[in-house]
Amino acid sequence: NGSSPKRKEPTKKVKKGKKETPSTAAVSPSAEINFDIPGASLDKVRSKVKSIVDSANKEELTVKGVRKILEDWLDCDLKGHKDAVRSLVMEAMVEQ
Repeated sequence: NGSSPKRKEPTKKVKKGKKETPSTAAVSPSAEINFDIPGASLDKVRSKVKSIVDSANKEELTVKGVRKILEDWLDCDLKGHKDAVRSLVMEAMVEQ
């Protein structure tokens, strides 16, 4: 036959990027944060989060870590308030 076997072109793999996360610039202090913990006002929690973020090592700071500190401080489970805690942490970081 005389023809050489066809070589397959390598298929390009599409790299999957990280999940898109809202940019910290999009978080504004006026954004509504739903945080209804009895005995803890939003302003009180906001100032606590700000103090945690201010004193934390930024290389090791995680939203989960901040949430755990808040859980110890408030003596309650905040798993249902992950979004609110994330918003407060991002807000505190933007202010720096």
